[in-house]
Amino acid sequence: MKSTPTKSDWKRAAEFIAAERWTPSETDLQRGRALLEEFRKPHNLPVSQYARLAGVSRQQIYKDLSATPPKLLALSVGKAGQRVPDWQLEELPRELTRLVADAAPELDAWTIYYALRAPSGAFEGRAPVDAVKEKGRSARSLATLVLEELGIHAESA
Repeated sequence: MKSTPTKSDWKRAAEFIAAERWTPSETDLQRGRALLEEFRKPHNLPVSQYARLAGVSRQQIYKDLSATPPKLLALSVGKAGQRVPDWQLEELPRELTRLVADAAPELDAWTIYYALRAPSGAFEGRAPVDAVKEKGRSARSLATLVLEELGIHAESA
């Protein structure tokens, strides 16, 4: 049984209408374009391509992405789908990514991505996903450094 909205219902609804319509600023647009540009870089693979290179089914990749906590880092931008950074095809960078993501579940995928991909003074100007490939560098110790650079002091990464 439907009821007709009352005057007080309309008044309450009007309280939620913004006085001014939001439009993105030039900075918002630039940020969005930069994010989309990064998303489309060749090292960020569509799920189907990542699955083929990893030698597993797309369904398995989707299971890994939706696990709690996720077993893989995936980036998304609007309705463009998901992309998986190719560094996760290698064991040590994948382990580093999981350690950081597991130790800081409050971080979004893009924050983790940039923390692992950006060159850092803590890694002699290299990106953590590149530094972890060096002999003698443990993923656990590098994850701790990445988390500290993000301002997160985990007892054990």
